[in-house]
Amino acid sequence: MVISSNPKRVLLFVHGRDFKPSAEEFFDLSNAALTTGIERDYPNLIDRFHALDKQMAYYGDLSNDFLSGRGLRYDETLDIGDRRNALIKIRALDKKKNFSVTRYDRLPWEDRHYRVPCRRRSAGAGQVGHVVDAYA
Repeated sequence: MVISSNPKRVLLFVHGRDFKPSAEEFFDLSNAALTTGIERDYPNLIDRFHALDKQMAYYGDLSNDFLSGRGLRYDETLDIGDRRNALIKIRALDKKKNFSVTRYDRLPWEDRHYRVPCRRRSAGAGQVGHVVDAYA
């Protein structure tokens, strides 16, 4: 894994297409999950990661309105709780090799409807850089 020390680089978080909590809450949880993985798997790069300018392309409010308009229901409190519980489980993993799609699927999602579409990659995403799938 390479984290550039170029001060002009920005890490842009782009979320998936389902219901999302508030932008601030979502960014904090996403950043915490990514930080956890880097601390565990690439501890020598954590200072560079912390130094990166991090921004989020957030459109969860639009997705939430659209999906609600289609009659789907969303419980933000439950979703945030699920994400926090998953973060606790991710932090408990002590070795890089212990985390895989199989383990991801065993994380304590209360309603898997929120998570399944999030693991899909867009075409060409792997060509841009690493696709990080902590939570989407």
